[in-house]
Amino acid sequence: MKRITFLFFSIVLLGNIQAQSIDELNDKANQCFAQGEFDCCVKTYKKMIKKYPKKRDKSRLYCDMGTAYRRMGKTKDAMKAYNKAIKLNSKKADYFTNRATLKHNLEDVKGALADYNVALELDDLNKTARINRGMMMYIEFGELDKAQADLNAYLKVNPDDIDVEARVVTLIKKQGKMEEAIVEYSKLIKKYPKSAMLYNARSDTYLIMKKLDKAMIDVEKSIELDPNYVIAQVTKGEVFMEIGNMEEACKQFNLAVELGIDKRVVKALLGKCK
Repeated sequence: MKRITFLFFSIVLLGNIQAQSIDELNDKANQCFAQGEFDCCVKTYKKMIKKYPKKRDKSRLYCDMGTAYRRMGKTKDAMKAYNKAIKLNSKKADYFTNRATLKHNLEDVKGALADYNVALELDDLNKTARINRGMMMYIEFGELDKAQADLNAYLKVNPDDIDVEARVVTLIKKQGKMEEAIVEYSKLIKKYPKSAMLYNARSDTYLIMKKLDKAMIDVEKSIELDPNYVIAQVTKGEVFMEIGNMEEACKQFNLAVELGIDKRVVKALLGKCK
């Protein structure tokens, strides 16, 4: 009887140790991701996958591993990981949106659209799918009505979502209706006065309109609200470039890189600094 009891507690203890080990690995993966050490993330996720009990759903680990691979620029490995996640669990909308964004980056527009459609069948109000499918329908196919329908469907249930509200104005801007876009951005700024994103968006619109003084005022306000908002640093550089002050423009582009923006985003701009 003592032997059976000992064996029982040994099994329980082993299970607890295994569970703790998984928790520790999960903490390590999160820490690696936060520090930008994505190779560490991948290695840790692989260890977790091996340790997971057979009956436990490992799909989330594969999905997260796919995102880590993307940050490393390993798109093929990322796609394999996303495919594996979906194969293990095809009921998660965010798995499909992650794969859709990767497909879109790889210029597989039809594949991306198909994944966004599935995501919205699983979760009709999935924010990423609504925004990205809506913007893609306009940019890739010129179907403005469908783009607006996607964004408005989300806003009907979530009327105070600043990201989606801003995307609606982006559609106006992309149609070349700059004055109307300025009016709508101004309304949103009144509603969300602490939004660095909105001030930068209005600044970019003024920049397109060649109203450089107003563009500079807005982008400086954006940076004042959030000094780490790197897109605003780029916009400020573009304003300086338009003014003709390349020295200050290049300082801004390099600052954006220091703050963590992907160099590919500013590659063409940095090329003008040589």
